[in-house]
Amino acid sequence: MHKIALVGGCLVLIAGAVLVLRDPESGDVVESEPPPPQQTSVTPFADKSIGLPDRGEKPDPPRGLSIKARENRLLVGWGPEHIGEPEPARAAGYEVRWGEGGRFTHTRYVAEPVIQLDGLQNDIQYTVVVRTVDAFGQRSVALRGQGTPSAEAVQDPALYTMIDRFNGEIVPDPQRWSLVGVGNCTKAARGAGEDVRRMVITAQCGNTGEAVALRSRTPMRLADGSAGGELGRFIVQTDRPGQTGELMLDLVPGPADLIGRPPSIPLPPAVPGRASVDESLPPGTIRVRVSGRPDGTTVRVQVAPGTPLLGKPIAVPVGPLPAPYIAVSVRWEVVLRTDGVQVLRDGVVVGGGDVVPPWREATALIGFAGGPSGLYASMDLIGFTGARTEAAPLLSAPLVDFDRAVAAPGPGTQTSANGRKLFGVRTALLRLTLLSQRNQNPPGRFIVDIGGQRIPLRTAVPGQPMQVGVRLPVVADIPPESLVFADNADFIPIQVRSLAAEDGATTQVMTAELELTGEGLGTPVTRPAGPPLARPVPALAVPAVAVYDAAGQPLPQLENVPRGRLVLEVTADAAAAQRLTGAVAGLAGIEVSLDGKQLAGIPTAAEGPGIGGRWRIALNTTEIPPGSHNLQVTAIGVDQNTAFTVAYASFVMR
Repeated sequence: MHKIALVGGCLVLIAGAVLVLRDPESGDVVESEPPPPQQTSVTPFADKSIGLPDRGEKPDPPRGLSIKARENRLLVGWGPEHIGEPEPARAAGYEVRWGEGGRFTHTRYVAEPVIQLDGLQNDIQYTVVVRTVDAFGQRSVALRGQGTPSAEAVQDPALYTMIDRFNGEIVPDPQRWSLVGVGNCTKAARGAGEDVRRMVITAQCGNTGEAVALRSRTPMRLADGSAGGELGRFIVQTDRPGQTGELMLDLVPGPADLIGRPPSIPLPPAVPGRASVDESLPPGTIRVRVSGRPDGTTVRVQVAPGTPLLGKPIAVPVGPLPAPYIAVSVRWEVVLRTDGVQVLRDGVVVGGGDVVPPWREATALIGFAGGPSGLYASMDLIGFTGARTEAAPLLSAPLVDFDRAVAAPGPGTQTSANGRKLFGVRTALLRLTLLSQRNQNPPGRFIVDIGGQRIPLRTAVPGQPMQVGVRLPVVADIPPESLVFADNADFIPIQVRSLAAEDGATTQVMTAELELTGEGLGTPVTRPAGPPLARPVPALAVPAVAVYDAAGQPLPQLENVPRGRLVLEVTADAAAAQRLTGAVAGLAGIEVSLDGKQLAGIPTAAEGPGIGGRWRIALNTTEIPPGSHNLQVTAIGVDQNTAFTVAYASFVMR
């Protein structure tokens, strides 16, 4: 197959190993070799000033496997929390292979002593093999085990009034869910490969502080509390936030989409077991915010200003919780009770707040904020318990076209009432999210210009003020006759306009969506299934370099470094890579250079791809001239599709 691209005005034909370029002025054809393939191996090398570490013995194998059956998955562990034994000596990571019928069809490299195997068939036995991998790619002997996924293994006592396991023909079901994000950088669909039995949400928006929300079209309704004081539960099983990012479980008494401030805003200290006030939340809202970090997980309950509190804290653990394992599903439950809110992680109370819902029905939002590499969230289950509930049947709605900036006050309308109309609609609700750059209390008056009419907007939750940098959900009831398409287009244009001067500050429209009900049965909300969303490509271990003195002690500063012998501690952090993408790419080796001159090459694929590790290199500095010098460490993968990673350090010789 040939690939054609336009580069600098020249037609580039990539065919085999030759680039064919045509000069745009002379028309002459010039052939040139393509750039060399990306490096995928490392040759052993040591400059005369360098002393490299030895490989040493092979690493120890794991001391046992714990294989737990789940529906369509297995949870495999071999560390202290799973078998009560320490991790093997000299472990830089682990190679895990698995398959059915004696065939190993899958391989993954991980840094932690646990792995979740997804997308499996129930009632079929799988064989799993785990090997310890050291810093040079040496393997331990294999430890083998078997497990059989089963739907019967799921112990779920919840009496759901709404549940979605995302196993329907179209994922997510548009009658049940709306994905809300800014721009077109968010997606929700069935996962590919191992995630084929899950819903996946991705976001590559270039701003890790911006949230994505999955809104349930089915409201959550509370029971009367007669069942031991429990009013209802909001249950989400997902691998987020993991060890990076945020997970927000919101219950809002109104038709809201995005709420609050961006989750990148730091949180003030909170009292364990007490609900803290977040002045950016709509009145009556209850939010459970879960923040993931490599050193632990923080869980807190937040409420809007003016929400009545019980004054008696819920009994919860004090301090950050242990971080969950990477890419392993966690079941979060927000339990609403007459004596407060409890938050459970995998059945254990990990947080809570002294608040009782001041409403009987709420919109449920599952909000995400990604880490440095964006967002990839896998969803296994979402459910409610409480009073009986169901989603209102909706019609398919066209897209809404809008300007980001709210228009200044002015007479008349900018949209037309004379275009093609949308027929068969009984009710139309326009849902918007605004973001203001000035405080307005009460909010400034806004209208929406649609189909030649000016229709007032109202706050989705009565009483919410407009604040700087806070998302404000607003809605409008649109007369069916105002649903007018743009000329020769399949979208409905709108314009949001202020009726009061805003002192030059700009209000932005973040999101817009129409929800329609129809005459009779109408046409229900449908859409073709989108392409499955693939997991991110595994990332290489993250390199770093530190400088020590001859005795192996850290240098307090890297200025006026004494001559003689230094020790360079080079590391490749596999866990950091796994946090980015869920798996670690195979490592071919590490190269170290000083001021652009190679000092060392350390292969790490002795018996297969390496994963990460730590290496101490002796450096004789007697021939290094005085002044500033730059060290570079490059981690190189075994796959041409894996980008290399680089770290730098500087020091000044006397």
